[in-house]
Amino acid sequence: MSQIKRIPAVAVLLALLFALAGCGKSEQVTVPDVKGMDPVTAYAALHRAGLRVSISTPLRFNEGMQVRSMASAGSRVARGSTVSLEIVGNYGWPGHLLIPAPIDCKHAPETAPNLIGKSLSAALHLDVNCLAVDFGEVPPLRDADGPQLFDNYVISRQSPAAGARFLPVSASHPPPQIVTVQVTAAR
Repeated sequence: MSQIKRIPAVAVLLALLFALAGCGKSEQVTVPDVKGMDPVTAYAALHRAGLRVSISTPLRFNEGMQVRSMASAGSRVARGSTVSLEIVGNYGWPGHLLIPAPIDCKHAPETAPNLIGKSLSAALHLDVNCLAVDFGEVPPLRDADGPQLFDNYVISRQSPAAGARFLPVSASHPPPQIVTVQVTAAR
């Protein structure tokens, strides 16, 4: 019988310790106003504020877009809360988002690098002369918290395949070499 009374007393003591230590309180952050921003900029603003991001529709960069937050700008929410973004309007992004290689590149790669399993962000920042990465759509996100929007995506397919030989650079086939990728959400 004395053990039964000790269990509630221990629970009360633990709850009191958590309350005194501030563990029961969640830090509040202000939701930034991201209305009208492009998805990359809106994601960065929300991430800097300590928030997670969900995007319910695929991002089709060939259609152009801007976002509207489903949370009211200026409202206070718990750090780590998820803010949903809705894709609206036309931001004017061109065709497929082609991350460019230098225009004056001289030494194009002979074979395609292996991008499978890399984050889209890492692939877009490869230090490979005369190589461009082409993607057109990225899937919806759920509770994303990578430092940048494209850190939340992993390359699942690429064309040409890793190791495939590119056509030699010539007047009829000028640089850059292009790898087209398909991505999936990392979680």
